[in-house]
Amino acid sequence: LFPLLFTLTAVFLINPIKEYLQRGVDRVFFRLHYQPQKILDTASAVLAATLNLEEILSFIWHTVQETLGLEQGGVFLLTTDETAYAQFHPHLAGSPSLPVTHVFVRTLQQRGGRAFTLYDCLDPLLSIEAQAASRSALKYLCAQAVTPLLLKGKLIGFLAFGRKASGAFFS
Repeated sequence: LFPLLFTLTAVFLINPIKEYLQRGVDRVFFRLHYQPQKILDTASAVLAATLNLEEILSFIWHTVQETLGLEQGGVFLLTTDETAYAQFHPHLAGSPSLPVTHVFVRTLQQRGGRAFTLYDCLDPLLSIEAQAASRSALKYLCAQAVTPLLLKGKLIGFLAFGRKASGAFFS
């Protein structure tokens, strides 16, 4: 009788307590786990329900920030006069912007939608000018990684990802 009671106690009492404590430890040490399908379903529902650009940008940035555990960064979009990429969300006084003629912007355009990280600045295929411009642009944007947003092959904006709260690097 004792082994049966012990097994039932372990299954119904100890295991839920262990899972609860594990979630707490994961939260404290920024070991975030997410379910991609759940996030995609939620995002699809929210984005289908609104046409307001500010609400869309807010939702996208909040989702990215929560999923990746970011401390800073933002959504940069091409301005209406198409002369620069400005930070649209979160919009802060003195937000950074990059002119469309910047070498880093051309580098993002040429990469065909692939993300650009701090380590790509060391790519020997990039010119010395592009490497230096990329390093300075990432520093100016307070970003460790940038994901371009393309529409029909044209760069319409990018997501700049700052430091992760965990201190881990982007992979």
